[in-house]
Amino acid sequence: MLAQLKTFVLIREAIKLTFLRLVEYLEHQHLWVLIIVSKWPEKKNFLLKLISLFLF
Repeated sequence: MLAQLKTFVLIREAIKLTFLRLVEYLEHQHLWVLIIVSKWPEKKNFLLKLISLFLF
């Protein structure tokens, strides 16, 4: 049980780091703002869910 919990935490942290690196890359490429602005109504809930799942 403890091993499964540790595995879950490690996977969650890996996904969180990958998401943060993707955000940094998109910010560096100036694409992040374009993606959000271009399809904000459709993407708002998806982005908020990603942030809430991986950052908290």
